Amino acid sequence: MVPAATKTKADVEYQVMLAVLNFHRDYLALHYSRVRIQMIDNVIEVTLAPRRPIPAEQLLAQSPEGRVQLQQMHTAAFRSGEAQLRDRLQGILGIEVQEFFTQLDAETGINTVIIRLAKRLDLVLPPVSSNEFEVKHLA
Repeated sequence: MVPAATKTKADVEYQVMLAVLNFHRDYLALHYSRVRIQMIDNVIEVTLAPRRPIPAEQLLAQSPEGRVQLQQMHTAAFRSGEAQLRDRLQGILGIEVQEFFTQLDAETGINTVIIRLAKRLDLVLPPVSSNEFEVKHLA
């Protein structure tokens, strides 16, 4: 792994995006067609748009109770494997990951992952930006 200080912001954004995307694909068996990443201070926000809706989830999302169940199930599944994602991200960033927050919009399927780091990114990396990636070739 190349030390974070020698990576460009685009390198790190792409590696973080792939780590989060691959975690969702490989561990949670979820597939996304668009990923947006923002890296600011000590926070990384990754927003994932689904490739196609899951019929059972669409049916559950029609009621408030069903939406809550979907969100709880998604959060529990994410939490069960977050140590894997934490290890991968810490290897990429060279910064301790302090905590994750994940939120599923049960009606749209859009998933947002917030990653809080122990240090500000601008202390370790060149200035950061906001990027959006199409991931059709990864689906």
